[in-house]
Amino acid sequence: AVPTHKLVFRIVVLALLLIFGFVVSQILYKQEIKEQEASRRALEESERKFRELAELLPEPVFEIDLSFRLTYANQRAYELFGYTQQELAAGLSGLDMVVPEDRERALSTLEKRVAGFNPGVMEYTARRKDGSTFPMQFHASLAMDEEGRPESVRGIVIDITDRKLAEEGLRESERRFRNIVEASPMGVLLYELKESGVLVLEGANTSAERILGIDLSPLIGESIERAFPLLAETEVPARFREVASEGTPWDTGGLHYQHGDISGIYDVSAFQTAPNQMAVLFLDVTEKKKAEDDLRSSEERLRLATRSGRVGIWEYEIALDRLEWDELTFELYGVSSH
Repeated sequence: AVPTHKLVFRIVVLALLLIFGFVVSQILYKQEIKEQEASRRALEESERKFRELAELLPEPVFEIDLSFRLTYANQRAYELFGYTQQELAAGLSGLDMVVPEDRERALSTLEKRVAGFNPGVMEYTARRKDGSTFPMQFHASLAMDEEGRPESVRGIVIDITDRKLAEEGLRESERRFRNIVEASPMGVLLYELKESGVLVLEGANTSAERILGIDLSPLIGESIERAFPLLAETEVPARFREVASEGTPWDTGGLHYQHGDISGIYDVSAFQTAPNQMAVLFLDVTEKKKAEDDLRSSEERLRLATRSGRVGIWEYEIALDRLEWDELTFELYGVSSH
């Protein structure tokens, strides 16, 4: 048998251990309660700051749960979409705010976010309460609960109507420009200056192919030096780069080029069409230059012939009542030309 005093000692030790364990568990429990309370207050404070900031933003701010039900919207959202706070409280769905043809894509995007994939900024056609629509961008992020599980999606809606109109205007302007380029009787070459400094041929009209007498499609995407090798030996590539980067127009007359199937003399004008983009207009003036050379040669032969035959030449312009003599006529009449 265990002596009485040892039994009492064991009972006392056991009791003390139980009491100590109880006290420690209470302390830990209270500490956990305090931490939970602190977390709750921090979450509430974060929510309060989020809503205060959201109300200051000029763009609609939304929060939806994982079933697409709206749980929060700022005042700007109500104004843009035409709904009321009462309608939101009654269970308004975020899908009501996009056109039917975009809803399946919106649901798919939500599923991807919940699965951990970030689809980035999305574009949808938004639908107001009155049925009117407008293009929008949706910037969103996934919100987690206290245990790190997906809880909701928060996002900002941006009305991009003005941007879409500007893009459409730009496309229309580009379409008109290309129509003008294509219809031009002058050859037109379009270049783009890349960040690397390479000037790349991006397009050409049919007149350019007719004037040069070659199919330019294989040269599209090539640098100017590869497309037209002989130009690398001239100032032309450097001048074109200046036009594309700085916007200063440049032109030159009587540019001789003879390489492969291309042979001729060209008048060239270059101008910037957009930052780092340019157009080159050119005409084949080979026949014109030949005619001018022939005329100068003919005039020189006439001058030599008249001088050798001591024949003076004069010309009277009736409209201007002006008489012009050549040097030999002055000489024959013994009059100074000065």
